[in-house]
Amino acid sequence: MSVKVLLLPSLFKNLSVADFLMSLYLFVIAGHDVAFRGEYIRHDVSWRHSWQCTFAGMLSTLSSEASIFIMTIITADRYLSIVYPLMLRRRNMIFAGTCIAASWTSAAIIAIVPSFNLGYFGDEYYGNNGVCLPLQIHDPFGKGWQYSLAVFCGLNSAAFGFIVYAYVVMFITISRSKLGLRSSQQQQDRTIAKRFAFIVITDLMCWVPIIAIKFMAISGNWIYSFIKYLNRMIQKVEI
Repeated sequence: MSVKVLLLPSLFKNLSVADFLMSLYLFVIAGHDVAFRGEYIRHDVSWRHSWQCTFAGMLSTLSSEASIFIMTIITADRYLSIVYPLMLRRRNMIFAGTCIAASWTSAAIIAIVPSFNLGYFGDEYYGNNGVCLPLQIHDPFGKGWQYSLAVFCGLNSAAFGFIVYAYVVMFITISRSKLGLRSSQQQQDRTIAKRFAFIVITDLMCWVPIIAIKFMAISGNWIYSFIKYLNRMIQKVEI
């Protein structure tokens, strides 16, 4: 069985596992929402400092980061298949397995490190809010905010930037290639790329607002002042 036949199913299975972890996170949050319904304020502090909240936060971070890393690998694989098809011969399952293992290891490290209760993170990195997400929107400069910013805005933005760039190049390459000159394998690669693009678009629709809100929370009053100043300048031009 060829490397190509084994590679994509393996990547998609790992992507499914990453998404399944997010469903476990939602199950934990939903369960405690039912348990605390009508009296959450009495349990707020104890819940946010509990190991269950930390565990839920770790699950969400592990899921989101592993998903993004694996999508980046899939995109890179499609990119090479379509833009540089001659490089396919250089791939092997050992390299693919190493990339997958590195993705899970990196995501696990990113998720676990804040749970060590170091002085930098304090004891509320995951317990910063009731849903245990380390986005720190309402308290943008809480303990560990640089770490949160680097992961959710820096790292994730870079990954999605590459994914968008790769798909733009892929679809340009597809549009320029003549249908009659395509091999059956190349046509299959293009079909898979188009289908996977739908997954990428849905993920972008989820992450772009989160990243934008995170940046706005960090910027604080600066954005408000800038928009207000820009609005005044536009009004003067119109007058």
